[in-house]
Amino acid sequence: MSAERVEARPRKVRRVAVPVAVVLVALFVVVAVLLRDTPTGVYFRVSDQVSMALLGVLLGGAALVPALPRLRADRSGLEVRNAFVSKHYPWSEVQAITFPDGAAWARVELPDDEYTPVLAVQATDGEYAVTTMRRLRELRRTVEAEQDPAQQQDSAQRHDRGQQAPGQQRDREQRQDRVQQDADAGVRPSRTLPSSRIREACGPAESTRERAPVCL
Repeated sequence: MSAERVEARPRKVRRVAVPVAVVLVALFVVVAVLLRDTPTGVYFRVSDQVSMALLGVLLGGAALVPALPRLRADRSGLEVRNAFVSKHYPWSEVQAITFPDGAAWARVELPDDEYTPVLAVQATDGEYAVTTMRRLRELRRTVEAEQDPAQQQDSAQRHDRGQQAPGQQRDREQRQDRVQQDADAGVRPSRTLPSSRIREACGPAESTRERAPVCL
């Protein structure tokens, strides 16, 4: 488990769940095999034996469910699986990774006072859970440190462009030039249109304190 990637699963729960699942499957398989040799006089068919074995498999699978939770974290965010469904949370949505006092597992704090439990990091795992939390916070600090310079550079570029797309800025400059040329040539509109009509007809109106808007 490196600082670049963190992966965690519950340990003590798995140590209990896996043997229990194996015992259940083995027990029901043995019962299924011996089912036809009973002194009760009841006749069991092959389908009954198969059903008994399948029942053992289902119970064994159910015993493994507590061992399914998993947490994966990398530079793109957190992937949390608490049972059968995994969900990915980018770091931009993660407010904090906490382990409240008295809680049985960690949780990811999300915007709007929401959170999601992380069953892969459980209090019963002791030092392993503590180490996992430290690695997660270290990874998050690393990602945030890398994102801050990139965000500052992007903000500076938007400021230099005046927060306008190149095409929009070029069109605006062309309209300003044409308005100035018409004003120098003594062109005046035959009538003044309402501002709403100007916006509908030719986009944002270009006007100065000396002349009325001109539709280009």
